[in-house]
Amino acid sequence: MQEATKTNPIVVFPEPVASATLTALSIVKSVALSKTTSATTRINMLMSSPSNKATVHLLTNCLIKLFKVVFSGQSRNHANLIDVHMAKLDLIFLGTGGGRFVTMTQRRRTAGIRIMGEGLNLHLDPGPGALVHSINEGLDPQRLNAVLVSHSHPDHYTDAEVLIEAMTHGMTRKHGVLAAAKSVLVGNDLVEASISKYHQQVVEQRIEATPDVRFKVGNTEISVTKAGHTDPDAVGFRFETEFGAFAYTSDSEYFEDIAKYYQHVRLLILCVMRPSGKPWKGHMTTDDAIRVIEEARPEWAILTHLGMNMIFQGPAKQAELVKERTGVPTVAAVDGMVVSFGETVDFKMDKGKAQ
Repeated sequence: MQEATKTNPIVVFPEPVASATLTALSIVKSVALSKTTSATTRINMLMSSPSNKATVHLLTNCLIKLFKVVFSGQSRNHANLIDVHMAKLDLIFLGTGGGRFVTMTQRRRTAGIRIMGEGLNLHLDPGPGALVHSINEGLDPQRLNAVLVSHSHPDHYTDAEVLIEAMTHGMTRKHGVLAAAKSVLVGNDLVEASISKYHQQVVEQRIEATPDVRFKVGNTEISVTKAGHTDPDAVGFRFETEFGAFAYTSDSEYFEDIAKYYQHVRLLILCVMRPSGKPWKGHMTTDDAIRVIEEARPEWAILTHLGMNMIFQGPAKQAELVKERTGVPTVAAVDGMVVSFGETVDFKMDKGKAQ
């Protein structure tokens, strides 16, 4: 496949596409890449080629996406693959490690997950390294429109404040959504607030995330799910999209009715700190993950937020165990993995990464 670059983005379009549309797409690409052509001329050239309204809409979306790529300065290759559907979401696993020892050694990165789609640019649980690895992956933190934090432990919140500063353009304007557990925003009997009042006051919308609270970021509806963790205010998140739902458990042990929050999701992301037979209070083992998956019955499952014991055991082997027991395809996340969530669920990962 030809490599995408800033000056030569690759157009990916649905099949079959009529030959007339292919010709129009070629025109659109050449016009979009011409910085000297006026906006009016661009629009006239676009509209004069196809007559079918649906095709015009398709090509308009393609043109808009081309302009964003050409003039945004994005450097990451996957950001330059232009899909005219413009509906799928990318879940970029900037970090897949969790727990104190993995955090302090960085045996796996602890940078959280970036979720990107139409009207959505969100960072979920920005632990240590979230800022640095975002920049290294070509994901500009100044383009964020939401930061979500599930609870008040360092491997989930430490880079939240600096990402808020980026999201608000250096604290110069109110912008974006901050949705975080009560412990993160105001503290509780165990911890002080993890994000300062100074940072909380500059976001456009501040949401105290407690179970069953619902809110929207762009066109994506997000609901807060219950977790059972050593931080009693810990929560997970469920995301409703036009292609169905996906969800993130955050740190949680198994408890009765946990699966009710994840019924009918297509993709379930579970924070599984420990391997089978190695329980730890407030956290999930492979055995617990099997129980949740058997009850919720997602189409796909991902194991992430992996602790040192899990890494030593081999996360890929634990994922295979989950698949054998539940029949649900299960993937052990690796740093840098990209999951495309749309009509299909597709995985892209560096084959050199340990699983």
